[in-house]
Amino acid sequence: MIRIEHIVKKFRPELENNINSVNKLLTISDYETMLILDIKRDQHLQYKRTSKELIDETPGLASIYIKYKEKHYLMSGTPYVKDIINNFTFALYPLNSPIKSRDQYKLYKAIVKLCPKGTTRNAIIFNTHCGIIPTHISHLYNRIYAVEPNRDIYNESKFNMTLNKKNNCMLFNTDANKWLKEFSEHKYTQPGKKNKIGLALIDPSFISNNGLEFFAKVQAETIILFSDQQASIDDSKKKLTELGFDVMDEQEVTGTKILRMKWRNIERPTEI
Repeated sequence: MIRIEHIVKKFRPELENNINSVNKLLTISDYETMLILDIKRDQHLQYKRTSKELIDETPGLASIYIKYKEKHYLMSGTPYVKDIINNFTFALYPLNSPIKSRDQYKLYKAIVKLCPKGTTRNAIIFNTHCGIIPTHISHLYNRIYAVEPNRDIYNESKFNMTLNKKNNCMLFNTDANKWLKEFSEHKYTQPGKKNKIGLALIDPSFISNNGLEFFAKVQAETIILFSDQQASIDDSKKKLTELGFDVMDEQEVTGTKILRMKWRNIERPTEI
């Protein structure tokens, strides 16, 4: 077990006093740990030598970052740490790590259980959690379309899906509403081919209420909303109910609200 207070005390007194707070990334990890030291004054280069020594002498400590005014500087070690979540291996970085608690693996298990199996169907995902979510459900669908507007998260998602050899996922670095318009115009599909949407897995903050109309148009069989913001879930729930979706179940896992809804007439889903 890595004792953070012992590590901090190994910096020179003036550097120790400059540390505002310490964040231990990957609190769920039993394999590798990343320390992020949030400092009060920009003296990050002075931490470099001590950080290297600490990495060398501390088993399990993979990297040390210095954070100053929302910028992260790698002092020593690897730029990411690897962890195993539900038998998958993921590389997680300091800025965009979706891991919030030691129990977060339960969230991904809960999402998988709610996803209908439909290997002849396709899935759309808005917010991949750095590639963790599509990796968990890729075996359930013919093809997955995943959208990440943030370039850094997009790159991390791509790396994680490659790491787990998930080849049936198309990842896009663009705005979700813009992507839906392009998708409906067959920019990523061929007219006449089967493109049934079996699942839409959506973080409501990624998409406008007008964008949700797309899923009614194609009669997506199942929509799963997930967010830690209840108001965001409620707004999308109201809009989808008006569009013809019924609530099947609601739950909360590790602080994330999950809402599953189904199209009222799922016998004849539309092909686009």
